[in-house]
Amino acid sequence: MHSVQLSEYFRLLNFPQKLGVKSARCMVWLHGIGERGDDLSLVSRYGLPAALKEGRLTVNADVICPQLEAGLTWSAERLAQLMAELRKHYEVSAVFGYSLGADGVCGLLADFGSQASIHIAIAPSALVPIVACQAATRFLVISGEYDPWLEADAFLDAIRASGGEADSAVMQGEGHYISESALAHPKLVAALASIGIAFVCC
Repeated sequence: MHSVQLSEYFRLLNFPQKLGVKSARCMVWLHGIGERGDDLSLVSRYGLPAALKEGRLTVNADVICPQLEAGLTWSAERLAQLMAELRKHYEVSAVFGYSLGADGVCGLLADFGSQASIHIAIAPSALVPIVACQAATRFLVISGEYDPWLEADAFLDAIRASGGEADSAVMQGEGHYISESALAHPKLVAALASIGIAFVCC
């Protein structure tokens, strides 16, 4: 993968935009609680990795999907190290998380501030106090109507108060399981388009 050495941070599932061609863009997908362990195939069960593997989507970016070991949660420090390495190799990056992974995105922002061109949390649930400056942050949270993030307003307000941009969207008639359907939400599509990343439905 263009000599990017990432295996020291996580076990990884990769979807390169095009084999043998260096992309200027990358997307990082942080999975939910059920995909943890040492079986890398679990990572592609849901969400963006599943859509890519099964050919429902293509994207004009490399997609990097780290896997958590069994029983762990996403460590902000560990994710910050991964993102720092990726910034050496990519001009543009987006970090997504679903459920447990969304909590990981929020924790990363809270502790370290902006780590990507845009940060997207799908169906988060954790209460995360913000301690880092958010001056360069762009953040979007998407929740299902029947699975609201109770801390959404406080988290969004804290990002804005610290100089960042934050937006939210609610998917009407949906609950928690929106890891793939959220990818088609107009606000998410527009946010990615603003940094030159686009999905193509197959």
